[in-house]
Amino acid sequence: MAPAYRRYDPDCDERSKQSDESTIEIFYFSAAISVLVAGVSLVVLEWSHVIYMSSMIVNLLHIDYSFTHLAEAMPERLAYDLFALRYVLIPLFLLAFVISLWSGSGHLKRWVLLIYGVCSIGMFSFAFIVTSYVMFPAQHYSAQFLSVEQFLNSNFAEDQLGTAASAADRVMVLEINGDARAYPITYITQTHIAGGEQIGGEDVVMTFCGLSHLSVPFANEVNGQELNLRVMGQFHNNLVLFDTHTNEPIHQIKAKFEHEGTALKKYPSVIMSVENFMKLYPGGKIYYRAPEDRDFIDKLVFALLEHAMGEQYDISTPELAFDTSPFNDKRLPAKERIYAIINQEEGIVFTKEFIAEKSEGYFEYDLNGQTIAIKYFAEYDYIDMFVGSDAQEVNHLGELPDGRKLSKFRHINQMLWRVYQYFYPESELFS
Repeated sequence: MAPAYRRYDPDCDERSKQSDESTIEIFYFSAAISVLVAGVSLVVLEWSHVIYMSSMIVNLLHIDYSFTHLAEAMPERLAYDLFALRYVLIPLFLLAFVISLWSGSGHLKRWVLLIYGVCSIGMFSFAFIVTSYVMFPAQHYSAQFLSVEQFLNSNFAEDQLGTAASAADRVMVLEINGDARAYPITYITQTHIAGGEQIGGEDVVMTFCGLSHLSVPFANEVNGQELNLRVMGQFHNNLVLFDTHTNEPIHQIKAKFEHEGTALKKYPSVIMSVENFMKLYPGGKIYYRAPEDRDFIDKLVFALLEHAMGEQYDISTPELAFDTSPFNDKRLPAKERIYAIINQEEGIVFTKEFIAEKSEGYFEYDLNGQTIAIKYFAEYDYIDMFVGSDAQEVNHLGELPDGRKLSKFRHINQMLWRVYQYFYPESELFS
């Protein structure tokens, strides 16, 4: 039986060619969308980190140039608005990415698709996932606290060896109704957020920004709804958080929802050495991150932060490691740790030298008719503020020999002067 032959059909080849061209066009279009979404999101949301990492690389290469002045080129509001759209951008990226892989497979070389895939997923991940969930894993509801006795048997002494010397043994202290917690800077610099226990009957979460050296404890609810805070990034050397329940960004120092404007309740806190905390609050608890709870990425980020914070806090160098402020108020050194009272949009700044030496450890300030007592506890080397007068003999709990109990006054405690002045450039200064 003779074999059957099919007649050559040139129109079939033409249709196949047109189909291939259409498929390639679909790839280019969908790939362009995915790259555009991922790239724009990365640039806008991680602009400051990109600039800072570039500056660090340049410094490691001993090149005398800094990119940090470019950090101010990105409008803060643009980042907040883009972040609010992330639940639209994420599915859009994923849809475009899947379509591009489907249309590109069988028509493009594998290495082309591999490079495209790695770059797209990499940019997308850094924009929306890496900062909030990998590099800085918040412990809003999962922080571990140890008793003083347990802490003395922990690895803290070993962990603090690599920390910047000026912060190695420092802890942020939050005391409510006699119940106290300490948060070592060694641990909270990476997580930025620690909570999960009630303190003195109050549900509170501690936040800390290493770049500005600012601690702000927040009440764990707004308008009756619990918060769930994560790290979004930073602007002007100060931490930006977001609440996963409302999708609202929160600039730490401003302490409010950036879109709605709702203010968060803040609590007073101070900074002292861990040794002095254990003396003052032997029944208190201390935030701890066990070595077994830290994976390879945690350890890598921990090491990078130690290097960065070492430069940021090093008083032997006059400027900040990441100086983005357009203001240059030379009334104090850039890295001076200041204490401040915020009165609406204005600030009143005090230095440790002024309180401890020039005022002999005690100073009263009249704030709109309300007396604020500022005391330096020389024995324990820290400063706190209280609402009330004639409080020279007040103790760390706000108690006086005459039976009065003073409320602690919320203030900025040991923030870096250069970062602070960006937000309150016209502050009154006592130094």
